[in-house]
Amino acid sequence: IVPMILFILSISVVQMAATATAVENEEKTLETLLTLPVSRYEILVAKLLGSSIISVIGGVLFTMGFLIYFESMLKMPGMDISTSFYQVLPPIHLESFLLLGISIMLSIFFITSLGVVIGALSSDVRMANSLLGFVIIPIMVPFFLILYGDPKVMPLAIKLVIYAFPTSYPTLIAREMIINPIPVEAIFGIPYSIVITTVILYVTSLIMSPEKLLTLQHKLRARTVGKEKRQ
Repeated sequence: IVPMILFILSISVVQMAATATAVENEEKTLETLLTLPVSRYEILVAKLLGSSIISVIGGVLFTMGFLIYFESMLKMPGMDISTSFYQVLPPIHLESFLLLGISIMLSIFFITSLGVVIGALSSDVRMANSLLGFVIIPIMVPFFLILYGDPKVMPLAIKLVIYAFPTSYPTLIAREMIINPIPVEAIFGIPYSIVITTVILYVTSLIMSPEKLLTLQHKLRARTVGKEKRQ
């Protein structure tokens, strides 16, 4: 359940954050916002928290709906299942749920920060949607590697790719928390996720000036138009 929910949340939240910021660029309201006596880092954090809160609410509602639907399927006529879906699961420690929740939140923060960066570098929504493909696909690859394989037996290069993305750790924790002990890599992934998200926001705040944004947007637009003409 967790990988599917995180997959849907990741796509929706990065699109929402990128589109919202790109719309501000398109309507020139981001430039006005940057002239206010507020630090650029605080602006980015506010955008991150706003998008993340909405995505968390959506994720909770989606999870509740999915569990209710699955439970109702087990109670349909002809289904000879007397036990509840929750009774089938082995007992799970509270610490595992807490670790999973923290990891999911940090993963959402990471995805949202990428969406804000993409939106800030896009002069309009169309460019933001074009750039999203270059971000979503690499992030989704570790999902499937963990879901259909065992990172413990994978080559070192693939392990580094998996552990490089904070979105990998919730899937890894959810996979191991039911049967096996939570791997040490997943525990160390929490401070790593905090650091990499903070670095992304800080670096983005350094380029969040109207002059730098216009220069970067012009370069990205020129490259995008050039690729479209070659195709």
